[in-house]
Amino acid sequence: MELPSLLSVTARAVGVSIFEEALFRGLLYGLSRQEMSAITSALWTSGIFAILHFMRPSDSTHPVDIWSGWRELQCLFNPAMPWSTFLFALASLTAISLLLCWATEQTCSLALPIGLHVGWIFVIQTGNFFVEFRMETPDNLPWVGPHVISGTIPVGVLAILAFCFTFCLCWRYLRTKRVA
Repeated sequence: MELPSLLSVTARAVGVSIFEEALFRGLLYGLSRQEMSAITSALWTSGIFAILHFMRPSDSTHPVDIWSGWRELQCLFNPAMPWSTFLFALASLTAISLLLCWATEQTCSLALPIGLHVGWIFVIQTGNFFVEFRMETPDNLPWVGPHVISGTIPVGVLAILAFCFTFCLCWRYLRTKRVA
């Protein structure tokens, strides 16, 4: 990996993390938390967070007309992966967002969620440098996908392990911080 690529990945991870955490945990979770319980706010915010990660613009070349918006909206949520993989990815992103909401609630700050988010994006993006992508769909879908973050094993099993590891680290850190 080259230094400019590493700097680019780091800058992207920091930028995306600050933006998403300010929007989802700072704004949406913070505002909803004023009117709802922590659990309800976290579930609502996490659902939106997970769903919006699957929005993709269509490659449509249809002429713009009165129905263009509806056609585009239909394409936005059309996952280009098998449904089992999509559901694992949706569950993983929801669990990650719940962890980030919990970290926000525990620390009354966005620093820990931003740091976690930066770390996850950095690991995924640097992993992309070491994994060769194949554009064709492999025969073993839905278990292994065409790139590092698709397929049931990376999206489901590995994400659950990463989530559990991160939760344990955060829990231990916050528990020792309260004791001290």
